[in-house]
Amino acid sequence: MVQYAAAPPVTPQPEPLAAMPAPSPTAEPVAATPDPAVPPPATAAAPVAKTVVLLVPVPDALLIALELQTEIPLEATAGMELRFTGTRNVTVGVGGGTGETVIASGASVIAVIVNHDKKKATIQLKTVDALDGTKLNSRTTAGSAADSKRTIETAGQTSKTVVVSPGATTIGYLSGQQSGRLRK
Repeated sequence: MVQYAAAPPVTPQPEPLAAMPAPSPTAEPVAATPDPAVPPPATAAAPVAKTVVLLVPVPDALLIALELQTEIPLEATAGMELRFTGTRNVTVGVGGGTGETVIASGASVIAVIVNHDKKKATIQLKTVDALDGTKLNSRTTAGSAADSKRTIETAGQTSKTVVVSPGATTIGYLSGQQSGRLRK
């Protein structure tokens, strides 16, 4: 029986590198083109904030403080649209908390003229813009009358062409149980 001696382990030797000429001092840098087979390095993704939308009930007869933005001229006709803005945030309680804003100060409120004389105008509120962009129904009195009206005037108005000037204030109310969306 012939015994063979174990061969020593063979480690691969690197092949010698081909000599590369040194770059000339006047050579311009060349942009490296990415290898399409190699994916770009992974970047840390920014954390994504989750947005939760809560549907909250907005109760009937919630008070809205208003300021007239459009002039009511003497030649105004019944049905003329008026613009008011809310002068304070309107909040509702959510889960026993301190309250969440559903109508922001500065929100647009639409009303129409019912009639007027030389010193005052009778108006009817229609809608108010909620913070989420929806339009909420509104009225001019706390009661649930569908045809609620309110008289507004500018104290000390002496104009012969204007019945009520911008800046006149009044109040309104949300009309009926409605819902608003809050983003958390």
